[in-house]
Amino acid sequence: MDRTLEETYDGLMADTKEIADLHHVSEILEWDQEVMMPPRGIEARSRQVALIAGVMHQRSTDPRRGNWIAELEARSGELNDEQKAVLREIKRDYEMSTKLPPDLVQEISRTTSIAHNEWIKSRAQKDFSIFAPHL
Repeated sequence: MDRTLEETYDGLMADTKEIADLHHVSEILEWDQEVMMPPRGIEARSRQVALIAGVMHQRSTDPRRGNWIAELEARSGELNDEQKAVLREIKRDYEMSTKLPPDLVQEISRTTSIAHNEWIKSRAQKDFSIFAPHL
């Protein structure tokens, strides 16, 4: 693999790792929501989760990623089997992500965060009507 191909692959991998780190931040926010968050903190938390989801989506659908994928696919014969498999999975994720509008991604994250909180209340109180509006 020449230096240019290696740089392209390394750039894609570094970007992918940063996106994974953002996902981990989102998971920490979700964990905190379930374990430590004050009961009235859901509005702020839902905005935070939606913001992170939006940033992850923006990063995941950046045209630069598409360019890296295309460059690497054009020279896939120079990649080893592991790199080809990683590229295949990254491409699949990229293609799926680019089909979703950013606003939808954020709204789903925000709504899911709120709905999950309401489901916990609903379940504890055995009152489905608390959760029903979020379906």
